[in-house]
Amino acid sequence: MKIAIMGRTLDDGKGIGIGNRHYIDNIIKLDRENEYVVFYKTSKTFGRYQDYSNVKEILLEAPNKLIWDQVLVPNAAYKEGVQLIFSPKFTVPLLSKIPTVVICHGLEYYTFPQFYERYLLMYVKIFLPLYYRKAVKVVAISNDLKDDIHKYVKVPYEKMETVYFGTTELFYPRKDKQELEAIRKKHQLPEDYIICLPHPYEANKLYPRKNLDNIVKAFMLLKEKYPSLKLLLAGNRCDEYIAEVFGQDMANDPRFFYTGWVYQEDMPYLYSLAKMLVFPSYSESFGLPIVEAMGCGCPVITSTKTCCPEIAGDAALLVDPIDFKGLANAMDSILNNPELSQKLSEKGLKQAKKFSWQESAEKLIKIFQEEGYKDIQAAEIP
Repeated sequence: MKIAIMGRTLDDGKGIGIGNRHYIDNIIKLDRENEYVVFYKTSKTFGRYQDYSNVKEILLEAPNKLIWDQVLVPNAAYKEGVQLIFSPKFTVPLLSKIPTVVICHGLEYYTFPQFYERYLLMYVKIFLPLYYRKAVKVVAISNDLKDDIHKYVKVPYEKMETVYFGTTELFYPRKDKQELEAIRKKHQLPEDYIICLPHPYEANKLYPRKNLDNIVKAFMLLKEKYPSLKLLLAGNRCDEYIAEVFGQDMANDPRFFYTGWVYQEDMPYLYSLAKMLVFPSYSESFGLPIVEAMGCGCPVITSTKTCCPEIAGDAALLVDPIDFKGLANAMDSILNNPELSQKLSEKGLKQAKKFSWQESAEKLIKIFQEEGYKDIQAAEIP
């Protein structure tokens, strides 16, 4: 079978792009029976799969995503004679007769509509149901997200599958003292810190989904008891957010440590050096940092909401994201109890092993086989 992959997110450095690269990399690495045609929108990552004999790579340059998704990809897929299209992000070619499997990474347009422009909301609410109605299979990255897709987009459960994100070989406990010290010097890391990953802005608007407000409030409740402890904020514009919400004096507080953007290869060291990851989001579709931190032996506090309990299992402390005092108590319990910290670390290492990009790729390949051959068999019936 020949399968087309819509690869326009391959050069995206954010969470969805990272996830899609792992999905696609592992699919191509594992599946040597089917043929693949990977379509790129830019030349940035073109040639990524040049060493695979069963992969053909095609650059389709377009002035915008709509033309790329709805005109160039289906036309090129038809010319290449593919039997199935795999769209790892959002859209489905509506006019193509080729069956499409699509991945849904989240429904924030439905659950947090106040943070998006009206025209985007109109586009999503008109076209997303059309895309998912057209797709032969909709893949959700958690069971909680599957429930949301059913609730908001009315996709039947029998048309959906859950395929989790995974962890890579990067995320394991780092113990080499020289390597850890090198990373500490590179980022000028404090000696004792709690790490959080706030993502405070979306489309230049305040974006409180990661709950930085209550992380800050909870942390400040601990300042007297742990005067040397820092809150490490990994991500862009965290200082701007705190200044906008709490004032410039708070943003300048030396207890806050801003790293800016951190490349993925450095994150295992930051997790390994941290006292804990604090990740009490209001909403997550998977919550990849939960699994990555656990894989590094870092204790985790996360949310009781959406998919976080599903992903964390019993290997994290769960808090109501609204309750910043409860969050402060959870942070204090880890800082003040080495046995609890060690227990969470050990449980987290086991929990992280449940999520594998290889297993996820195997599930996707199985879906491709089932859905692609359904169409082939239907075409062969006289």
